[in-house]
Amino acid sequence: MGKRSYKRMKKGDRESRKLWAEGCREGILAPHVEPYADALARSCVTERDYIRWVQNEYHQLIPWELPDDEEPPLPLPEYDPKVIMMAEELTAEESEHKSKVVARKNKAIRRWLKYRVRKLNKRFTPTMDLEKNPYSALLAKLSGVKPPPIRARQGWQQFMHERYTEDIAPTVEEEWKTKQAAGVSSKEKNDAGFRAAVARKVYSDLPIEEQKRYEKLAKDDKKAAVAAYKKALEEGFSKTPEKRQLCLDKLAEFMTPILKGVKDMTGFNWILVGGGPSPALNGEISTVHLNMGYNISHTPLFWRQWDEERFDTQVIQFLREWLETCFTKEEKEAASLHLSNLDDTQYTIDPTGHVSEDNDGSDASDSGSSDSNSDSGSDANSDLPSSNEDTDTDSVESNRNSRTKAKKQNRAPKRTSSKKRKRSEGIDQPELPLPSKKKSKKSSKPMPTATTASALSRSHSAAPSAISATSRISEYERSRDINIERNHLMLAAIEEKQRQEMVNKGLDPVAMEIPGAKVTKKLVAKGGGKKKAAKVVVDQSMCRRSLRHQNKGGDGEGGSGAGVVLGVDGNVDMQNGERFCPPDVSD
Repeated sequence: MGKRSYKRMKKGDRESRKLWAEGCREGILAPHVEPYADALARSCVTERDYIRWVQNEYHQLIPWELPDDEEPPLPLPEYDPKVIMMAEELTAEESEHKSKVVARKNKAIRRWLKYRVRKLNKRFTPTMDLEKNPYSALLAKLSGVKPPPIRARQGWQQFMHERYTEDIAPTVEEEWKTKQAAGVSSKEKNDAGFRAAVARKVYSDLPIEEQKRYEKLAKDDKKAAVAAYKKALEEGFSKTPEKRQLCLDKLAEFMTPILKGVKDMTGFNWILVGGGPSPALNGEISTVHLNMGYNISHTPLFWRQWDEERFDTQVIQFLREWLETCFTKEEKEAASLHLSNLDDTQYTIDPTGHVSEDNDGSDASDSGSSDSNSDSGSDANSDLPSSNEDTDTDSVESNRNSRTKAKKQNRAPKRTSSKKRKRSEGIDQPELPLPSKKKSKKSSKPMPTATTASALSRSHSAAPSAISATSRISEYERSRDINIERNHLMLAAIEEKQRQEMVNKGLDPVAMEIPGAKVTKKLVAKGGGKKKAAKVVVDQSMCRRSLRHQNKGGDGEGGSGAGVVLGVDGNVDMQNGERFCPPDVSD
């Protein structure tokens, strides 16, 4: 760095207090910039405690009555926080003056540190040059952005890229037939190297002007790819609901190697917990937790698997209650994916059963909002165990029946998409009947929201939850019940397939346990206990353990314990990209 072309003004000649810490004072404060930045990131209490430490060190080394333009005697003594400063004999006027000087200096020290922390953090903000940002490539992976090619194609590669089918493929076929007729050794193959050699030969026969044109096209493609990459990086920091949902979908894939590296370097088991308005749930509060590391029990378990009910109530439910105080109603609505972004969605039905046409793709009702006027201890939209122990038994049974009926109605989502096709063709659709007041039992059952296969793929299977005393079911609960039913059907299909394989092998499927699932029979009373029917219950814990050992890749019980469990509201456990069996839910 070259010398300044001007001589800096002396501190005593300046009219302002700018650069008051220049000199030995800066030597005292500069080492505290990064620790102060860390304290700021932690909490206001940590910041307050640390700034007091810095201020005490400054005042012990620099006398309060020394002007800023004068340097203290050097070398400065070592700071000892245990030293008790002797009380000065000051008059009332001098004591008041000292208090003002010290208070003003404490504010100046705080401003000095905060300014340098902002300058320090500015280097890593999205507003800087994305190519120089060390975090941009990492965040690009989370948003699904692929980096541009490192080098531009060569001329013959561009020619091969654009004209392979028309000009190169026939020549490759002819050359290979000629080679086969002359005799081909075992090492010679019609591979990429052979095709590249043919492409170079064809390219060399082109006119010079044509070759230069392909070279220019290759450079232009490289520039376009870099420009598209920069634009994608800028859009990657976008806060649109679509981008947020995309990042949530890629979160497990993105964080798995990071958590595994941190676990290997620290020896700790880690869990990443987050929550907020979920775009896929129309802005309702949801949580995500990722685990890295097992315990050392006979069957290694993740944190939630160790005690699911306790985890859901004492961790997730407590987190959800706090998250409800973190976001305004406007923020929840802004995070919602509008119905126009859901494939084949035609209309939305209010949970009470009233139909509301939704042609413009906007939400027809706010009944599924997280902002409820109810003061009940349990949340009707929550999939977690309810904290309300005073739930009436009759209300619970009626709600169970309505939930079962809602599941049966939600088994045919294709009917909605066919109605939309008819609507697009100009065919009038009959209006859905409104609930009748005379038939209260039938009309009180909630009608399902039109849900598509793509929307189902974004939903998650549900954890066991206590049923709320209210008969209103949110859109999230209906989607959850659909996934529960689908997973139960999938388990039944797997069980039937295993039974059939055992029959084909000449084994008795009744006398032997099915691998991965223990099947028992229970007598379930129906119709007030007058009739009894056998109900097959699948021991989900065995199936869960079986899948976990399969996913561990042969590590067995003494494996490394590395894997990620992704849970949304405690509903989904994923390890290495595989889905565990859903918990058993009694209807």
